[in-house]
Amino acid sequence: MKTPPRSAHPTSHLYFQFPPLMPSARLQYEPLDEANAQEVFQLFTDDPNPFIIEDYKQEELWEQYVQQHLFSIRYSLKRAGYDWVYRLRQAEGAVVGMINLYGLSRETGEGQRNTATIGFTTGMAFRRQGYTQEAIHQLVAYIFQHFDVAAVVAFTERDNEPSQRLLQKVGFVPMPHDTSNRFHYFERMREGAP
Repeated sequence: MKTPPRSAHPTSHLYFQFPPLMPSARLQYEPLDEANAQEVFQLFTDDPNPFIIEDYKQEELWEQYVQQHLFSIRYSLKRAGYDWVYRLRQAEGAVVGMINLYGLSRETGEGQRNTATIGFTTGMAFRRQGYTQEAIHQLVAYIFQHFDVAAVVAFTERDNEPSQRLLQKVGFVPMPHDTSNRFHYFERMREGAP
């Protein structure tokens, strides 16, 4: 992957700090970076699951995604985000998947409720073993600990029933939605939030 020139890295405009995401029972978390990006791409490139986004499956799109994440999204005032690769804590440390935090904003306005949005993608060999559930629990706790948000939001394709069941299992509730929308939205409120 090509690294943009140093001048393209807007470190002086870091609006959000992203402390380390601590390990959970079976998983460890590391920021997505150029060193682990190829491992993540290999995990998803041949995955037949229709709900894995094309950005994760096509090399050119994946490289653009990584560059945009490393040199733009982390530094955004209105839609900041951060991606973590999650691995097994065992010695071999196989990559299990990736979790995403995005939609953080410093903008405030009357009637505006601060939220964060999460995403998750797990490799085929690691699905239905509780890893994604563990990673979501860890990320949601991290968000409520480090960011002033009233709720965490997640969405899935309308027909992605396994992800919808998983979100409900980890405490997310369905939000009202237009039945013609291709996505179903879920939220998990901060304890004590109105």
